[in-house]
Amino acid sequence: MSTIPCQQTLQLPSIMPSNHVAVLHAYECPNFRCMVHVPHTFVYPAPVPPPHGIHHVILQRFSTENNPFPRKNRWEIVEQPTVWLRQGCRIYLKMYGVITLIGLDGDRVPGWKVFHCVDEDGTLLTEVVAREEWCLTMEGILEASRSSLHSFFSFLC
Repeated sequence: MSTIPCQQTLQLPSIMPSNHVAVLHAYECPNFRCMVHVPHTFVYPAPVPPPHGIHHVILQRFSTENNPFPRKNRWEIVEQPTVWLRQGCRIYLKMYGVITLIGLDGDRVPGWKVFHCVDEDGTLLTEVVAREEWCLTMEGILEASRSSLHSFFSFLC
């Protein structure tokens, strides 16, 4: 593993606690703008708890076998959030803090919704992907309805 540090936009003061993530490929790096194409370490500030009233969303990398977005630097939302995900929704991500979701409609894969994550200054931090039924879109509402009806009829049979 290389000692090349890949840091978020700001330089971290040496006294600030930080976390380190081992990265094998640039498209797996939490730094959306990563241009380091060798194994390296990503350094980011230690997370602070989410502010009151902001929903915490858990992310993970897609498995290499089931990635609907191969070789793209996107993170999967792994659990159904307690809030509908939609354009302008504010959520908390462990490595990025509070972000605002901006829908990305140009890169569509059936069953998934892609969002840009921007900070309060409008800076793009990363991209996340959610199951369509967790999103407040026409497709998401239809998919959630189908899923609920299927569960209901399965229960009856």
